[in-house]
Amino acid sequence: MSRIIFECWYCQQEILCEFTGEPVVGEYNGRTSIIQVKVQCPNSEQTAIRVSTGEVLSTIAIPSPWP
Repeated sequence: MSRIIFECWYCQQEILCEFTGEPVVGEYNGRTSIIQVKVQCPNSEQTAIRVSTGEVLSTIAIPSPWP
């Protein structure tokens, strides 16, 4: 399991995301490509970030770790 802390592109809410697994390889326009999983912001309900992983386990809004 891995974790990442990031800020939503739309509302600047800080988010803690836990994920696991290896990136999934698919096909795009006839070429091999890594499929990115969309992570939805719990505040704005928009796609906050995309990660190259197998599965997103949890997405939690947190107080800002940055001053």
